[in-house]
Amino acid sequence: MRLVNKSFAMDMGNPGLTQRQNRTARLRSIWFWWLAGLLLSYPILAQQRQRVDVASALSEGNAAMRRGDFQTAISKFEIVTHAMPQFAEGQLNLGIAEEQAGDYPRALKAFSQALKLKPSLPGANLFSGIIEYRLNNFPAAEAAFQRETHIAPRNAKAWMWLGVAELAEDHPEEAVRALDAAYKLNPQDPDVLYHRGRAYLLVSKACYSEMYKLAPHSWRVHDVLGQSDAEAYRTENAIQDFEQAIQAAPSEPGLHEELGDQEWIAGKFDDAAKAYKAELSIDPNATNARYKLGSLLVTLHKAEEGLPLLQTALRTDPTLKDAYYYLGMGEAQIGQDEKAILDLKTAISTAPHSGRAEASYYQLSRIYRREHRTEETADALKNFLALRAANAQHPSAEVTAKPRRRSDLPMSTKYPENGEPLPATPKNP
Repeated sequence: MRLVNKSFAMDMGNPGLTQRQNRTARLRSIWFWWLAGLLLSYPILAQQRQRVDVASALSEGNAAMRRGDFQTAISKFEIVTHAMPQFAEGQLNLGIAEEQAGDYPRALKAFSQALKLKPSLPGANLFSGIIEYRLNNFPAAEAAFQRETHIAPRNAKAWMWLGVAELAEDHPEEAVRALDAAYKLNPQDPDVLYHRGRAYLLVSKACYSEMYKLAPHSWRVHDVLGQSDAEAYRTENAIQDFEQAIQAAPSEPGLHEELGDQEWIAGKFDDAAKAYKAELSIDPNATNARYKLGSLLVTLHKAEEGLPLLQTALRTDPTLKDAYYYLGMGEAQIGQDEKAILDLKTAISTAPHSGRAEASYYQLSRIYRREHRTEETADALKNFLALRAANAQHPSAEVTAKPRRRSDLPMSTKYPENGEPLPATPKNP
């Protein structure tokens, strides 16, 4: 207080001093207050300068990460962590940059420091687990991924990596649960789909292996082998497998239908018809077998026998849309042209851009030509050729659109003698 009063007096001037002495005193007072203000403001200015430097380093580090310059990113993030050692996110960024640069030990140290500062920090356990996985430390990786799923239960990648680690530890059953969770969160992720499918495949193989140990002569073993061969397009092997399954269990529902499918694909049409008939003798309610037999008989130009089967199958299961095509083709064979036209048009309306629509237009053109309906013949042929050209540009569209269903008709590249063309498919246009 005494200092303030003195300086104030100096500033106002002292009547007892000369004018020069008063001017000198006032200059000293101004210098004193300027110096005091500078000393007081220095910590604030330094703090502001530090904040500017940290924000700039953080921004430059993120920019370096985006362009793949990981060494520069590391140097910038180190500025951040040195200036703000309690900033957990800074440690996380540093660890990610070091991980991308391939310096796994330093990255793990940074992630560990980030988690010490902020145990609930999302991402730190995930990246730490990925490094442990790459170093083949699978138990440590699994533990890290477990922690990440607790911190961020909506993170599909965390669940996926947990499943991947469990697969690496030969625990496919546990991996299925984790990968199912990832799939529910992000069903469009190709990585999730790949690892989930692999996990289910391993579980399936383990089940079949155990089944073979317990009952090596069971019909189920041959049935599984037949299904595996069928999926791999080993048709002749599949036929042998299903025949062995039937020998072991001749009255088991479904086996004759599976055999008939493979015989149709192999072009053994009479054998396929016998197999479907055997299936119906075992299970009179086998709608799919009835539908397939009716379609095959129409294809073999046996419409009188095939049409009743198709009509019954369609009444039982109206979702069998392809049945309308075979109904129309069979009705045309026995001269019921108007019924045939209606059913073929229905077949087209259910899938107007499919191979089935293409074949339906072709059948319509044949009926119209037989009835001398020139204009309608030309329209049907025009639509047929347009669809044929469009489908030729995307030959695998129908095959890859969805997994094959039990009710789908078999595909064959062979034609029966004196019969109608087989189903129009990308492999059989």
